[in-house]
Amino acid sequence: MPANSSIYRKWIKRSARVANNSARNIVPLLINSITSVLVIKFTSFSVWGVIVSYLIISNLAAQLAAWGSKQQLIREFSLEPSKIGVLWNANLQSRFPLLLLVSIIILLLNFPGEIRGLLVLLQFLLFFSRSYEVMIVYLKKMGFFLICETILAILFVGAILLKHQSLSASLILFLFICTEFFRLAVAAIYFRKSVHFYFPIRLDYKILRDGLIFYCLGTLGMLQTRLDLYFVAILLTKDELAVYQVLLNFIILTQAATGYIIQPFLKEIYRMNRNLLSRFSQKFTLYGLIIAIPATLSIGLIMEKIYGISISTTVLVLSFCYIVPIFYYTIRVYILLKIKKEALVLFTGISVLILSLPLNYYLISIFRFTGALSAGVAGEFLSLLFYYYFERRVGLAGGSKKLISQTERG
Repeated sequence: MPANSSIYRKWIKRSARVANNSARNIVPLLINSITSVLVIKFTSFSVWGVIVSYLIISNLAAQLAAWGSKQQLIREFSLEPSKIGVLWNANLQSRFPLLLLVSIIILLLNFPGEIRGLLVLLQFLLFFSRSYEVMIVYLKKMGFFLICETILAILFVGAILLKHQSLSASLILFLFICTEFFRLAVAAIYFRKSVHFYFPIRLDYKILRDGLIFYCLGTLGMLQTRLDLYFVAILLTKDELAVYQVLLNFIILTQAATGYIIQPFLKEIYRMNRNLLSRFSQKFTLYGLIIAIPATLSIGLIMEKIYGISISTTVLVLSFCYIVPIFYYTIRVYILLKIKKEALVLFTGISVLILSLPLNYYLISIFRFTGALSAGVAGEFLSLLFYYYFERRVGLAGGSKKLISQTERG
């Protein structure tokens, strides 16, 4: 009984971490979804389409300034846990010039002056607040920050309802800025004894060089999941962009469950042996197949009942196909990172991106909305095929003897 009790408590603790981390990451995405509902309801689809175009620029700039720091620091913290504060600060200092670079780029864009100013301010806040994300994950402080995210979500939605008669793109951006400011303030105070940013700026090229592979991996991953959205922003109308962003946001929210489940256990995954990784990957794929069905039906119901957008059976089937593949290849990605085979992940990302570029242009130009969704599905299955090839030919979860020995030494 004591042994069973210990196992039960461990299971409950791990489940709580997964639930807290999932909820903490889902809340900001829900803010985005709720905001889209309210903006569309109180203004129009086209206004939300304009806001989406600003957010696309903001997220691309934030991705560049982040420079793969989260994954890089998790690995560095695991190797040198006594130097967390030093490593975190050195990483932040080295990335600061990238923040200045993206800010200059935003100021040169053909946006209204007020919008450019708001986007630059948002970049500064995102740069610092997202730098604390690695601390939340590594130190497993998900519960406290889930409470913070929930409070911020309530305040954000309340502000929109209060100002619903005067909603505009600049007002929505200002609300995002306020939310990010409070998120940063809470994280800075909470982790004040563990890490803090101080001047002068010391550019460490080794940190930027080591982080390059993680930046490329993160950027390629983001482009893969949003390339269809970017083409929709270029080729289709603002109304179509707004509708597609709403649908894609729910698809990505479901896909993101893979990361939310795994994040609390990255240290453990990096230490798993071959047999455990194999069993875990099989269960994870099965889990994805199971949750994808109710998730897809829920997306269709939400789109129809809340947004008033009729979803065809074709779109539902494509949405299901969009969701499923990531549950297969996510574990394969972490195994490759574990044995420092990032080059294979990078090769996959670049290959899929190159193949997807003409595919997106062709399908969206001809089939418009459905073509965009089809292009996204094609990109996901291309990734799945690459990792399936690696598993059969190179190794991975149950692969070759050479890779198994590398994994167990890692």
